[in-house]
Amino acid sequence: MQLKEKSYSSQLVRTGNIPRPPEGLTRERMPWLPKEDDALIVDVGCAWGTLLLELRQLGYKNLLGIELDEELASEASSRCSGNGETIRIVRSDAMEFFEKTSVLADRVTLFHVLEHFPAKEGARLLSAIRARLHPDRGQLVIEVPNMSSITGTNMQCSDLTHATAFTEFSLRQLLDNAGFERVSVVCAPPALRVWRIGRQGSGIGWHANRWMHTMLYKVTNSGPRPNCFCPALLITAS
Repeated sequence: MQLKEKSYSSQLVRTGNIPRPPEGLTRERMPWLPKEDDALIVDVGCAWGTLLLELRQLGYKNLLGIELDEELASEASSRCSGNGETIRIVRSDAMEFFEKTSVLADRVTLFHVLEHFPAKEGARLLSAIRARLHPDRGQLVIEVPNMSSITGTNMQCSDLTHATAFTEFSLRQLLDNAGFERVSVVCAPPALRVWRIGRQGSGIGWHANRWMHTMLYKVTNSGPRPNCFCPALLITAS
């Protein structure tokens, strides 16, 4: 059975990840962003190029997307070529790209990509990325389904191509094996708002989710006790 025989875009649409225009994000919403507008940001598994379009909207001028799926790469190239500035899209296997490229990146983003790799291959990919990060200011940004969250399990199990499940502890372990030394969990609370704002959602919902999970871990006396209970786990490493 070849799970990726069909374009992966059909699975993304099925799970609610559809192409959308930039949402007018601010740098405060993404604290891992570099300060310099000309910093090289490489988005691995860029799909339709939505994150790259948001970064361009924020003023970043040196953007590169890596996408293996032919249909997604073609669509990303089309969507990212407007406004007189072309965001570079490379159709390539991520492992092959980083093991062969000579570029030094300021940021490499892996948003819902790493869970598609078996742990051994994931460590190899992270090692290859670490070798291509700028030695002084390079940073890796990873987001994966969070198995410490009740709803993170649904996200992880809704895709047959997901090979590895993570909590913040196992993801740190993988980063250790890849040679990363400074690792931080990004799990800051959004502002307390009554209505849903953008993708972060209501701050009230965020605090209610944290309280519920905190009580659950206490009642069941489960460990190790995580710091992040968001459905998606966001970690930076350098």
